[in-house]
Amino acid sequence: MVAPLERGRMIGPFMVLDMIGIGANGAVYRVEDARDETRRALKVFDHVDSRKRVRIEQEVLLGNRLRHPNIVCASEIVDVDGQPGLVSDLVDGPSLERWLHTDAPEDLATRLRVFRGVVAGCSFAHEHDVIHRDLKPSNILLEGDLSSGRSRLVARITDFGLAKALSGEVGRFGGLTTVNTGLGTTGYAAPEQVRDATSVDSRADIYSLGCLLYELLTGIAPFSGMSSLATMQAQREGRFRDPREFVVGLPEELYVLVVRMLQPSPAQRPETCEEVLGALDDVLELLVEGNTVSGGDGVTPSTPTYGDGLELSTLLALAAIPAVGMLLGSAVVFVL
Repeated sequence: MVAPLERGRMIGPFMVLDMIGIGANGAVYRVEDARDETRRALKVFDHVDSRKRVRIEQEVLLGNRLRHPNIVCASEIVDVDGQPGLVSDLVDGPSLERWLHTDAPEDLATRLRVFRGVVAGCSFAHEHDVIHRDLKPSNILLEGDLSSGRSRLVARITDFGLAKALSGEVGRFGGLTTVNTGLGTTGYAAPEQVRDATSVDSRADIYSLGCLLYELLTGIAPFSGMSSLATMQAQREGRFRDPREFVVGLPEELYVLVVRMLQPSPAQRPETCEEVLGALDDVLELLVEGNTVSGGDGVTPSTPTYGDGLELSTLLALAAIPAVGMLLGSAVVFVL
């Protein structure tokens, strides 16, 4: 385990300012680049084997290709006491996971705008022949003013360590995944990705986006509370609780979209992120029009309410209990 970095220490051209957070695999620090005085994030890993090192290198290579407002770009690798440290964009905001359980407003339009940013970033990656393969709430960071529930937050996708490059100069990293081996996170990875991560296309990410959308709508993940094996079985069979059980008045267009995205067969999902963006824009337009008719107070006859007599905050608190088990299994490898 790498010892905590003290404030003021220089790591290459970067001066350590403070620690942002610490997790099972290492710690993240806020640093300042002495070359241009910009602030960046430095992720220091506890242990890096040869395979992990190559994945870190992949993140940097992809970061230089995937420059987009909704993507956190990794820029370079520095040596930290013999271990590689990953330097990337600094996002001073919570993860989508944390936001959902603490600061997220009940306003549907706000939640959909955040989700739209995730889809836009994913669409850009797909246009550049990159499939993320690990989209989940903890891999989405938010930046913007959190003091107002209706502030325009910017969602940014991070952690492309499990990404699959379909072509181009990063294609050599495709060999990192062994055939018939699954990659991803329980409850978010598509069924076909769990079976064989080498054969997936962009529709695997669309499935994961469907899981995110379901969670943004209902406050809970579609397969929360299940064991890993039960989750995979439910995903293969397309079994999840109807989101309308949690959200009264859910717009029909939104219901159809999330159900399509969560289909176990890739052929039954939306073909592209552009198709998802089009559907989202249609729903957002209807919400804005309804808000205008109602006088702009954000409450309209079509505004959904969360739960059968339960406040959304209560649902989120209940969801946090089974969610812990899901989080412990994040970024795992399944061999079937």
